[in-house]
Amino acid sequence: MILIIGFGAHKATKGFGIAGPLTGLVKKPRIRFLILAGLIGGGPTFIGTVLGSLWTPTITSVFFLSIAGGH
Repeated sequence: MILIIGFGAHKATKGFGIAGPLTGLVKKPRIRFLILAGLIGGGPTFIGTVLGSLWTPTITSVFFLSIAGGH
């Protein structure tokens, strides 16, 4: 559980890297653009979390956590 929380906290900070360049824009970005950037940045993590909570055989859990650990 601690490992999962750690990975979640690590991945949550990646949003700053996505949103950071938006501060240099001359005009404000449209809400549609912000939603799209949010989906691109956080969508895969959200989908992976949902799928992982629905289907978690032990071998699959160990496999994907070992891949994430190597990331």
